[in-house]
Amino acid sequence: MSDFAIFQDFIAKEDARQLLNILDANKIPFTVVENAYEVDITFGGNIPRNFQVFVHPSNFERVHQILDKDAENQLDNVDPNHYLYDFAKSELYEVITKKDEWSAYDYQLAKKILIERGESIDPEAIAIYQEQRLQELSQPAEKPTVYLILGAIFALLGGVVGFMIGWYLYSAKKTLPNGTKMYTYANEDRKLALNIFLVGIVISGAWWYIYLKTI
Repeated sequence: MSDFAIFQDFIAKEDARQLLNILDANKIPFTVVENAYEVDITFGGNIPRNFQVFVHPSNFERVHQILDKDAENQLDNVDPNHYLYDFAKSELYEVITKKDEWSAYDYQLAKKILIERGESIDPEAIAIYQEQRLQELSQPAEKPTVYLILGAIFALLGGVVGFMIGWYLYSAKKTLPNGTKMYTYANEDRKLALNIFLVGIVISGAWWYIYLKTI
C-alpha cells in the first residue's frame, strides 16, 4: 500500500460505496483504510474522516475520467431544485476551476447549467485554470507557528506530546488531485519540527534514565 495514495476520504464507508463499485467494475486496484490515523491531508481538506480509499497515483486520472463520465450519464434526470441552479455564473465557474472541492456530479452539472445559460465552456481555458489550481494546492501550508511553539515547550519539558507534535509537522503529507504526494509544510518548518522531535526524544530519554536510576 506504500505505493498507493489517498484518492478520496469519507466520513463513513457507506458514502464510499459508489466509488468502490466503480473501482471494482473497472478492475482498478485499490485498498481501503478504516478508522485509522494517517499523517496525510488530502486535497479536499483536513476534516477528520473514518474511511479512506487508496489508489495508485498512475490511475488517478483514469478514475477521474470514469467518475466524470458516470456523472455525465446521470445528467438526464437532474433535479430542477438542485442547489447549483441557485449559483451565480461566477460561482458555477468556481465549481469548474476548483473541481477538487466538488463531486464529479456537481462538476458536470455546473458545466451543463452554464451552457444552458448561454455561456461557453472552453476546454483549453478550463485546463489552464485547473493547472493553476494544482499549482496553488502544491504550495506549502501556512507556517504552523503555534504548534511549533507548543511542540518546543513540551519537548524541552520532556513530554511525549512534544516529540509527537514535532514528528507530525515533519512527516505530514498531502495528496494532490493528480496523485502527487508532497510534504504539507515548507522545508524550513519541517527542519524546525525535526529538531523539536529529536530534542523531545533526547530529553524524554534522559528523564526516563533518571527515573529508572532512582527506583
